[in-house]
Amino acid sequence: MKKNLLTLTFALLCIYASAQETSSSDWKAIVSNDQVTVFSTVSACSDSPNGIDKNEVVIRVVNKTNQEVTLTLEYSMTYGDKCYNCEGGNSEFQHTIVVPANGSVEGECYQEGRKALSFLHSFININNPTRLTDYTVTILPTENN
Repeated sequence: MKKNLLTLTFALLCIYASAQETSSSDWKAIVSNDQVTVFSTVSACSDSPNGIDKNEVVIRVVNKTNQEVTLTLEYSMTYGDKCYNCEGGNSEFQHTIVVPANGSVEGECYQEGRKALSFLHSFININNPTRLTDYTVTILPTENN
């Protein structure tokens, strides 16, 4: 009985831990305009089904107005000596989002098809030298900003 209780407790803790995909609270403002402020943080993320633990840059966008804002963010990222989209203009690194009036939207650990507000920083449990060394986030001009 005691062994079954211990096993059940361990299983529940594993389920709880896998549900907690991100863990961070150190947000820093990285770019701002009259309508929004963009923050970033590095979060520990777990892809439990694939056995991959990694750090990701997660983005939060806060709307400073009383109207819904649609904006496009563009990322450039440097991993070691290789820069992705440093010249800008690559639509693969541009993401349009809608932020509710006086509200915010926040990224999550990357999941297939939802990468607009997060990207890889580094691997935790894989021997891979890929590591983010620099990045920028740009708010591209749109009709309402």
